[in-house]
Amino acid sequence: GSIGGLFASDDVGAVTAGGPAPRTLLLGMEAVLACGTVFRSGARVVKSVAGFDVHKLLVGSRGLLFAATTLHLRLRSAPRASVWFRRDGLDASQALRLFLALRALAVPPMALHLRTDAAGVMVAGRIAGRAACVASTLRAHGLAEGPPVTELHLHVPAPGEVLTGIVVPSRAVELFDLAPAGTPFLLHGGGRF
Repeated sequence: GSIGGLFASDDVGAVTAGGPAPRTLLLGMEAVLACGTVFRSGARVVKSVAGFDVHKLLVGSRGLLFAATTLHLRLRSAPRASVWFRRDGLDASQALRLFLALRALAVPPMALHLRTDAAGVMVAGRIAGRAACVASTLRAHGLAEGPPVTELHLHVPAPGEVLTGIVVPSRAVELFDLAPAGTPFLLHGGGRF
């Protein structure tokens, strides 16, 4: 329920779709250790030689090791333009080609999703940057604006199971080929992974 709680729990972690994990945003902290000792680690600025990043080891300890009193975070400005896109009605090979082409861009989408289900194959995501660059990327790949993607997990069917894990996107074609025909498939990520 708080920013300190987000860093203590690190529920987002490495599986963040389209954004950085809390650990990567933390430059330094002031905290109270579980034994009551006041603790300071890291720095207030990005360019600093402040020793080891001990504070990053504490992230995700769920409040068992520390209680944060001050967090120094790396902030980034919001992109000038941001557009969610969606392309439906593709066959599997077209969708995979589009997915890999978007990943290979010099500035890849902030979020990228490949999904198959009973309705068909869909590629969706979010492109951000300068307005002209966003518009040209949409045009070049025949993408139309669409609603934001909010469903990041497959629902477990009544007589079945869902297999989840982390995969290198360049292996998506191989993984997609291994899935039995008609099986719901969801691959999502952000940036280059």
